[in-house]
Amino acid sequence: MRNKALSVLIINLLFFFQPSIGQTIQISGELSGLLEADTILLVGNVDIPAGETLQFRPGSSVVATAMFGFNVMGSIFAMGNTVSPIIFTVSDTTGFHNLYDSRGGWNGFHFINTPASADSSVFSFCNFEFGKAIGDSIEEMGGVFNIRNFDKIRISDCNFSYNKAVYWGGAIFAEYSNLKIANSTFTGNFCGIPSPPYGYGGAICLRYSAADITGCHFTENKSTGIGGAVSFEYADVLLQTNIFENNYSALGGALGYLRSNPIRTITGNLFTGNSANFFGGAISCNKANPHFINNTIANNSCASYGGGFYCNDSAVPVVINSIIYGNYAPSGEQVYIWDIYSAPEFYYSNIEGGYLAFGGTGGTGFNSPYVNNIDSLPAFSGLLPHPYSL
Repeated sequence: MRNKALSVLIINLLFFFQPSIGQTIQISGELSGLLEADTILLVGNVDIPAGETLQFRPGSSVVATAMFGFNVMGSIFAMGNTVSPIIFTVSDTTGFHNLYDSRGGWNGFHFINTPASADSSVFSFCNFEFGKAIGDSIEEMGGVFNIRNFDKIRISDCNFSYNKAVYWGGAIFAEYSNLKIANSTFTGNFCGIPSPPYGYGGAICLRYSAADITGCHFTENKSTGIGGAVSFEYADVLLQTNIFENNYSALGGALGYLRSNPIRTITGNLFTGNSANFFGGAISCNKANPHFINNTIANNSCASYGGGFYCNDSAVPVVINSIIYGNYAPSGEQVYIWDIYSAPEFYYSNIEGGYLAFGGTGGTGFNSPYVNNIDSLPAFSGLLPHPYSL
């Protein structure tokens, strides 16, 4: 009996000293360290000082009570796992639909001139939803991440859903940043107003950056200007093994590449079901010269010009070993070349209709390299989960 009583006492003591489960805390102001709570209420802006780290544990939910966010001068570790992701959301989404109303969203993470000496910030297995970029000009970009002049950010295995920005980058905006984004999904993000400067990159907008985007899935993202899913300007982006489907913009339903002469390639991506109102159902290259290798651009559409691929303003992209097939537009179903100064090159690719079907002034007078290409119905398997495999 004595041993039994001792066992019960030990069990009770162990239970008493266990970290509390279901604990709710409130955070605001200057903060660092590990947040030991299941539910974390963001009741004011949080500042992470230089040299300090703020850490969230797996399975925690961070719930903003209003338009609050994180200003990062130090670093953040938000590392969930497949069983226990970390959730960032808002308590009340009323008013989220109104792009000019601060209600209904939260203000994301701001890495604005974070010191180069700061440690890396890592986000893995996180769900980000209802981030909203609204305020003055610098605040109106990047619904979840607004990054300027800082490289050391890694995002992997995360979900970005229904975030928006007044101007650019519905989920992520980065300028002068070589961040890395991998194995993440972007769904239903949006940016832009219906007048200049319009929206660039419904999910991601990168400027003056050499970022990596690999193994991601973009679906149902929209912008009012260019790049329904992603937009790159003055950039050199590694865009590899991503899926773009059912995204929409005025130009470049999935991808808009502007004013860039990148070295790194766009390789092994699938573009399907994307659409544009004016130019480039899947891709728009405007004064940009990226290399496209082993990509499939199929079954996209545009209401005006270039169902699959569009070039303008002296663009000289190079397309190698790719498929451009089954796209639709009233003019230039597969490829539309606006001007005679744009001179895309095509090698070892399967292009429906060949170069004789190209639209636009530059398409009618096309005389750029067109080497060892074919026009043959692709033998897509049609089988889920990879219907465009050969």
